[in-house]
Amino acid sequence: MHNINSINNNNNNYSNMFASKENTKPSLIPLVIWFIEVIIVLVFFCVVITMSFVPWPSTYTLTNPTRFDNQSNRDLATEVNTITIQNGTMIFSLVIANPNEGKDIIHGNITVTLYRDGSVVSVSVIQGFYQSQHSNRSSRVLVNVDQQRLLRRGDSESSGMLEVRLETWVRYRILRWTTERHVLKLEAFVPLNVNGTVLLDEEGVRFQPVKRKL
Repeated sequence: MHNINSINNNNNNYSNMFASKENTKPSLIPLVIWFIEVIIVLVFFCVVITMSFVPWPSTYTLTNPTRFDNQSNRDLATEVNTITIQNGTMIFSLVIANPNEGKDIIHGNITVTLYRDGSVVSVSVIQGFYQSQHSNRSSRVLVNVDQQRLLRRGDSESSGMLEVRLETWVRYRILRWTTERHVLKLEAFVPLNVNGTVLLDEEGVRFQPVKRKL
């Protein structure tokens, strides 16, 4: 009887020994948590690097020339946003916004072309300029147009859409590094009434990338 009890005790000891070894097996949970934390830190680091060195594109907006003040960077709009043709000249403003912090922009010459029903009405060029970080720049554009050609004859045909296209290039200045030229081709469509008045939204009309080949 004593021998049987000894054998049982030995078996219990072996069982407890194996159980303690199983309980002391290292867990993978801390390793997985550490791995996830490393991935999060790397992703955050990549996002910071991308935001620091990859510039956001500028925005180009067509608006009334009396609506924006370059010195104060403020919109001075107090009335309906319209553009009229006087003595064969259409005057409007092209407001260019640089949304980037720490990134200046070198703008090449900007070619402004007006189209009516696919035909060129007028062409004007804005001289290139340097734009500092996080700023707005308003350039006044004077366009000589043939009113008869623009409006055509007959009230039924004179109203419609006027297409304005921009072609230019930009280079971004990041720290002491300047990027290669980025060619831009943009377009905007604005309604034209029978009196030769261009009607704009309150905030003006923002240019969008050209969706078809020029």
